[in-house]
Amino acid sequence: MISKDRNAALRELAALLPGQVTVAGDPGWDEARLGWVRSVDQQPGAVVTVNDDEDVVAAVRWAALNGFSVSAQPVGHGATSAVDGTVLLRTRALSDITIDLDRGTARVGAGVKWGELLTALNGSGMTGLAGSSPDTSVVGYTLGGGLSWFGRAYGLAAHSVVAVEMVDADGQLRRVTGATDPDLFWAIRGGGGDFGIVTMMEFVLHPAAHVYGGRLLWPVTMARPVLEAFREITRTAPDELSLWGQLVRVPALPEIPEPLRGGSFVTVDLTFLGSADDAEHLLAPLRALPAPMVDTLGTVELADLGGICAEPVDPLPVSEQTTLLDGLDDAAITTLLGAVQHGPDLVLDVVQVRHLGGAFTRASAADGAAGPIHEPYLLAALAVPVNAEVGARIQKVFAAITQAMSGWLSERTPFNFLGADRDPSRALTTAALDRLGMVKSAVDPASVFRSNRPIRTPSRVIAVTGATGAQGGSLIRAILEHPESGLVPRAVTRNPASAAAQALAALGVEVVRADLDDRSSLEAAFAGVHGAFCMTNFWEHFDADREKIQAANLAAAAASAKVRHAVWSTLEDTRDWMPLSDERMPTMQGAYKVPHMDSKAESDHHFTDAGVPTTFLIASFYWENMINLGLGPQRGPDGLELILPLADAALPGIAVADIGASAYEIFRAGPPAAEERVGIAGDHLTGTQLAAALSEALGEEVRYRPLTADAFRALGFPGADDMGNMFQFIADFNADNLALRPLAATRLRHPGLQDFPTWLAKNAAALPIAAR
Repeated sequence: MISKDRNAALRELAALLPGQVTVAGDPGWDEARLGWVRSVDQQPGAVVTVNDDEDVVAAVRWAALNGFSVSAQPVGHGATSAVDGTVLLRTRALSDITIDLDRGTARVGAGVKWGELLTALNGSGMTGLAGSSPDTSVVGYTLGGGLSWFGRAYGLAAHSVVAVEMVDADGQLRRVTGATDPDLFWAIRGGGGDFGIVTMMEFVLHPAAHVYGGRLLWPVTMARPVLEAFREITRTAPDELSLWGQLVRVPALPEIPEPLRGGSFVTVDLTFLGSADDAEHLLAPLRALPAPMVDTLGTVELADLGGICAEPVDPLPVSEQTTLLDGLDDAAITTLLGAVQHGPDLVLDVVQVRHLGGAFTRASAADGAAGPIHEPYLLAALAVPVNAEVGARIQKVFAAITQAMSGWLSERTPFNFLGADRDPSRALTTAALDRLGMVKSAVDPASVFRSNRPIRTPSRVIAVTGATGAQGGSLIRAILEHPESGLVPRAVTRNPASAAAQALAALGVEVVRADLDDRSSLEAAFAGVHGAFCMTNFWEHFDADREKIQAANLAAAAASAKVRHAVWSTLEDTRDWMPLSDERMPTMQGAYKVPHMDSKAESDHHFTDAGVPTTFLIASFYWENMINLGLGPQRGPDGLELILPLADAALPGIAVADIGASAYEIFRAGPPAAEERVGIAGDHLTGTQLAAALSEALGEEVRYRPLTADAFRALGFPGADDMGNMFQFIADFNADNLALRPLAATRLRHPGLQDFPTWLAKNAAALPIAAR
């Protein structure tokens, strides 16, 4: 369910790109949200039809400001559930094609399909490294590696890329090459689209003066001799020859002529970069078999390349399973046929054995994330699950193939053949995945982009002090709610044996012991972490000088551990507004006006002096104080009263959970370039407004009764004098307090921010209504 704030943000996007944004409930939503693969029930947060690069820039900048992730999908052949919740950019309108035959290159927009590019190249004697379908986008196919008809001769399509233009996480349109951005350029050549929105791609074209190819088709009863001949040819085939052997079930559609309609067959589809005579010489083992029912071999125009396999171009549900094969001996053929063929008819629509080798093996890990493919064959199975019963049968056959062929199956699957699987780990080596994660962390630390197959960033451990308390505990919960971020909490506590610490351990959180008064224990707790959430708790000891020592220990430990990002929970120094000489407010502990605030602010310099990249987080009054400290409504002789020393001032307040969520967003965004101060609040409400909200939530009138600061200080409970001074500071310098904690900026950073009524709806029942 999209929250009110997310809906408001989406309305801003619709105003930014009028007529181009579709959300749930709009006419055409169910069509707009789906990819070409209809068996994946995509549920994006919105769909945006972009018309040009400027639209992409605007959408990405909006997403980064509003906490959304963005994905691109011109067609959706690689659809997965990973795009759920994202803003899905339809880039089909980015359709420019520029061919430079003198340089031997082509430039294509993100929306260009292979059929369109090949038509433009027809008759030129040059080709791009296209696959079997004319309907896939050039850019999407190539970002995933790209297994081409001509890959045995020229390698993966991704390895022919020379440049891309892409919108990065800062909303900047940039040109990426091996010279300008070597790591990013390496990542986009086979690592998918998780690093930015590619709007244009430029790649090398390859010679294709004459293409011979087509399809040979026999009854499925000829499957064994055909596959044996296929294997014989592929053992010695030159790189210019590509053969794909297939078991095919033809649908029983009226437009398909007899005797093909509804039948099962074995085919060999092929291309050859050379003459018909040379091709036919190489195909002699197939020609020695009985004449095929269908023989379309001949010269193939590039514009007709997609017709060889005649794959469907209209959207449909698809189930697929693909794995690389380490070999294809007699036993493998026998086992495969036994697993997929039960009687005269096939259960699956296509079972394909594709010959690889050649240039696929000659690439290196330096050529791009996809690297080389050393396995000689690929085994792909595909079917259309027209209903649940058929879908279940398909999965049983997939399982049977996997079990039967386990002795020949590799552990790898090419990136573009992962189907609905959103995890790229089966496609890429561990080393490539680790490097991709580091590139993702560097170029998109806030995960503005989420592709069909997101790249996991390396774990960034965040040491959290105060882990069993309000602020630290809320940060740990926020991190645990977002495992995709790569952030991992380490709970730092004085007493790992406490019930609260053990509850965190039960959630899988690492719990370590450290004491804020012991610098060496903090250094050990911070060892190896990426970030540290640093806070002190004045209310444990009521000693401002001790709090400053603890802050110094935290900063020194962070520096010693080379922490790359600290968040220091601090407050403003009230003495900047009310010096010690000002007698309107009593001075406390000899040097402070509001000790729990002034001591934190005075400690800020420890972090800057230590050279620790630090975000200074300035929180507000916890609404939970109404529950835990008895500052909520009290029952008196005349009913419920809210008694606070605020006069007519507004109190900046926040839910504790939103402090943790805001800190999470700060860590997710990455270290600040320079000192960063972030004030946060969920609402700015006067005592009268607080009482009105309480009345609504409790179903009983609550009256606001302002108390003087002197009267509050005189209440005598531990910390009453400090809190009385705090409320007086808020009231006397209200405008400055509120300005330091802007609501709009907090909401931009954390779109799920709760206002006071929202918090009350969840917590009103926990308010202790004490009788005076």
